Order: sequence, then structure tokens, then C-alpha cells
Amino acid sequence: MVFSRIEMRFHLILAKLLVLALFAVSTERICAQQIVLRANCDIAKIKLQKVVVKRENLAQYSVIIDTLFTPDSQFLHNSNYEEPFYFKVKFYFTNNEYREVRFWATEGEYIFIFDENLEPKIERKKDSEFNEKLNALKVAVAKEEASLEKLLKNISYQGKQVTQVEAEMEKLSDSVAFEIDEKIYKKYVIAYPDNPIALYALIKYAESPAKATRLKNNPMDVEYLYNQMSKNITAMPSAQLLLDKLKVNKQMVIGHLFADIKLPDNKGIIQSIEKYKGNYLLIDFWASWCSPCREETPYLKSAFKKYGNKGFHIVAISLDNNVQPWKSAIAKDGTGLWTQLLDKNEISRQKYAVKYIPENYLLDPAGKIIARNLRGNNLEKLLEKLFKD
Repeated sequence: MVFSRIEMRFHLILAKLLVLALFAVSTERICAQQIVLRANCDIAKIKLQKVVVKRENLAQYSVIIDTLFTPDSQFLHNSNYEEPFYFKVKFYFTNNEYREVRFWATEGEYIFIFDENLEPKIERKKDSEFNEKLNALKVAVAKEEASLEKLLKNISYQGKQVTQVEAEMEKLSDSVAFEIDEKIYKKYVIAYPDNPIALYALIKYAESPAKATRLKNNPMDVEYLYNQMSKNITAMPSAQLLLDKLKVNKQMVIGHLFADIKLPDNKGIIQSIEKYKGNYLLIDFWASWCSPCREETPYLKSAFKKYGNKGFHIVAISLDNNVQPWKSAIAKDGTGLWTQLLDKNEISRQKYAVKYIPENYLLDPAGKIIARNLRGNNLEKLLEKLFKD
């Protein structure tokens, strides 16, 4: 078959268009599996010198930092998409200035355009469904927080003691926080089980309230909501991290056996909690730098003095990183009366899901948890009842 020059040119153009189309599809597929950040900055004599990219996972439990040098003022960063990431991107310029932009990203391409003041603006074809729902969630939360501000401003100070006013403020704050958790975060988990916003909302719900998180105090409630999410969402890395935390916290509720651990004491001898079975045992997590922890010392001393020879013992686990401050605190506070263990590597923090200190657990002679976070003279009151019975 013989083609004319026009036909040949037509087929050549068609072939090029086909290659471009295939390349476009291929690029689109790559972007669908990756988060691509791209920028080109060359404004007058100012050039882009380097870019620092901080990437947090959906749970914001971990951070990955990349530093990219840009001698040609062009920036390109690729990361595999497994779940939405929170980015903090800092652009450094040759005039010693820098600009930072923060945003949540899903799969696809993000292009940074700089104005004459070097301010970056993100260009993207279309915002993701996750971002749309996240923005709506944040608006709802901000509305509740604004109502709290109004309520706090309306509190009367007249004829009241400072402690009374503080109690009223705390009560209002807790009430609004409860509304946010139940009517916003929990609602989003149930309403959007097949969208990453459900996982984002669940993590917020699980980690609240700060003083006594649901993850710690009511893991079964968190687990129920976790199971409402689709398999696509529970397969995400942050969902797996949350599940691991759930498993640990479910073992730390009252009625469960307290898992054993082996750590060095203040003489360097490895001790085991199992050794103290047969006694009522208080496991006390603390650190030399923790003032609220050390404020509990008089109450611990009083309880130990009264019941230490009747079948009660204390194992204190310090989260200090250094030996000397730990030993100095023991000497100064006079707490060498009971077993002191050091956990420099934070094994216990992971094993027992210890997020805040002070934290303690009271175990019965069989090693079961019978009480948690006994503050002040509450420990002594409970011991009095236990030994009376």
C-alpha cells in the first residue's frame, strides 16, 4: 500500500497524539498512586535554594522529613499514597528568606506557584472528597469553640473565689468538648465509613478528653466505632497503629491481668513484677522531672508506712532518660523504701500505653488490675477497705 505525503504526515501526527495520550494516562495513573509536589521558582534574581518537606501520617503519630536542594530552582517530591498526609513544606530562597505552607494531601499532583512576594499558592485540579469533608468538620468544630468563648466571657467573677471560677470554666470547657466529640467526631465516623475522614475523626474522638482519653478509659467504645469503618479504611497504616493501641489499652482495663515486665532497679539488678505476686501491688509510673508525680510522694509514703508490712508493696517505674536525675530524686524524696525501676528505653510506655504521667495501677494478689490512677489519699482509703475485708 502506498501513502501520499499528506497521508504519511497525518499518520505521523496521529501516532504522536497516541503517544502523548498514553503518556498522559500513564502520568495520571502514577499521580493516582502518589502524592506529587512540584514547584519552579525563578523570580528576578531570587532563586529557590532548598525545600524541607515534613510529612505526618493521618494519625499524626509519626513524621518523615526530607530535605531537597534545588540548584536549578525546580522542586519535585514524590511519595507513595497510602492515606492522606499532613504536609509542612518550607521553601528557602537565595535571599535568606523562607516561606512555609501547610496542607492535607491525598493522591495526585500539587503545583506551587509563587507571587512577587514569594508567597506560595497551591494549584490543584480539584479538591479531594477527604479535604472537602475535613474543611466542613473544622468549620463545625470552630463554631462550637466560638460558642465556648462566648460562654466563658459571660462567667461572672463577682463575689466568687478564683477556684470557683476556674471550676465553672472547666465545667463549660468539658461540656463543649463532649459536644464536639459526640456530635461531630463520632457522627463523622458513622456517616462516612468509606472515607479517610472517618479515621481522622475516630482518632480525634479516641484521644479525647486529654485528661482521661477514651482510648485509655473506654477502649471498647473506640473499638465499636473502629469496626464501623470499611476495610479500605482499616487497611490504612494509621488505622493499624490505632488498632495496636486499642489492643494494648483493652488489656489495661480493670479486671485484666497486668502483664509482666523486667527492668533494672537502682542497684542495676533486673527485677520482675511477677516477683511481687501475692501482695496488693501499686505500679506507679513517674519521672524525676514530673512535678505532679513527686507531689504524690507524701501519700505514697503514708500508705506504705501503714500497709507495707501487711501485704502491700509499690513498684515505681521511672520514664527518666538519665540515671543520675532519677537516683537524685529517689534520694531527695526518700522513696527508696520501695522498688524503683528505670525504663530509659520507654519499653513500659509502649507495653502499657502510658501517655501521661503520673499514672498508676493497683493490682490484687493475683496480679489483676482492681483500680487505676489513685490520687491523694484515695490509695490509702482503698487499702484500708481492702485490708479490713
